Amino acid sequence: MLEQMNAKAVICVDVSKEDDNDFYEYGTSLNGFWLLLNSFNPFTKTVRVPSMGDLSQKLIWVQATKRRSEVTETADLWLAPPVSNYGVLEYDKFDEIVQKGYDHAVPLIDKFIEENPWIVSSSLKD
Repeated sequence: MLEQMNAKAVICVDVSKEDDNDFYEYGTSLNGFWLLLNSFNPFTKTVRVPSMGDLSQKLIWVQATKRRSEVTETADLWLAPPVSNYGVLEYDKFDEIVQKGYDHAVPLIDKFIEENPWIVSSSLKD
């Protein structure tokens, strides 16, 4: 971005959800009969085992996390607003999400500009 767009700074915004690891630690093998009995037992917590979709999503997450750490190192400002509780399709909460992002970003951007006054052109300061 810096070289191609001749930008003064790169600001990244991370709106990804936190990793969900609420799965049962079943080790290297899993007995299907035990899993079936566990699901019928009212006195024990039902074991949550990842599906094929969960595993595929986890593989994508691993790659994205690797890429995120690379980008984090090169970004001048990294913003991660507290919006992980919202789903991708919650369009009805758009205004609420925008407000949370705004409230989170303003103090960080103000601090960034204060520490890097060269980033704002003199015409914008007036």
